[in-house]
Amino acid sequence: MNLVFLALVGCGDVTPGEMVLGDEVSAEILKGSTGFGRSLALFGEHVLVTEPLQFGEWKAEALTPLEMGEARVVGHNGDFFWAWMSDGDVVTVPDGEVIATAKSASGIDVCPDGEIVSVYGPGESIDCAVAGVLWSRCEGSACSILVDDGPVLDTVSPGGDLSWNGDVACWGDPSLSKEQAAGRVACSDGTEVIGMKGDHLGLTIAGGIGAGRYNRHIVPPRLRMVSIQGGATWLIDQAAENSRVSIDSDQGTVAVGVAKFRQGASGGRVFIVKEQ
Repeated sequence: MNLVFLALVGCGDVTPGEMVLGDEVSAEILKGSTGFGRSLALFGEHVLVTEPLQFGEWKAEALTPLEMGEARVVGHNGDFFWAWMSDGDVVTVPDGEVIATAKSASGIDVCPDGEIVSVYGPGESIDCAVAGVLWSRCEGSACSILVDDGPVLDTVSPGGDLSWNGDVACWGDPSLSKEQAAGRVACSDGTEVIGMKGDHLGLTIAGGIGAGRYNRHIVPPRLRMVSIQGGATWLIDQAAENSRVSIDSDQGTVAVGVAKFRQGASGGRVFIVKEQ
């Protein structure tokens, strides 16, 4: 796996206010086979990526493969890296200690105090931070957004992501049942960002960024990553149709995983954008 640094180049935005990641937006890039970057976690100089499960310093020439099996999701709780494995075990990384088992859950997270929280319904999501447990409860095509056992904050479609941005809760409403839905991201401070036709914005939210899927309904086709705070929109301009990204951030550095990046030969890529 090669680590490549792409310098900032002045080739112009695809559309005003939108910049191609790894081109107009300077990034360091990790390359892997298709599937690499499907889920990732960033903390300091280290990154944990699947699939296959790999770990190490993102500035290094290559990450170290971990012979631990296949992981569904990876994360960092502010204290340690963890992976939710395909057999349902939740393990610490890189040592592999089993800290919980969640075989039938549809989503999990590891809280800052080490508690494991989970949801079990199709299309439900969960995110745990010092500010509380942000989670969705779905019944059919409608999902309620809650913090802990508080009041319903919004009603959205299934499959949206959830993320704490400091003490502000944000949630996605991708409307996956509608082929050309724009999608949206909304937050507890009143912020709301609407996507473009076919974006399904809200599939991924992290680090103050909301993303949808690679969208063939707009010209040129692209996957848009929209700043919830009103900054520039980042783009992935080559990826498999309808594919999505993974995102994580730490102290201003953002990692974006594109498991089905396509430029010549297909493969997966992780883009590291430093100190935004």
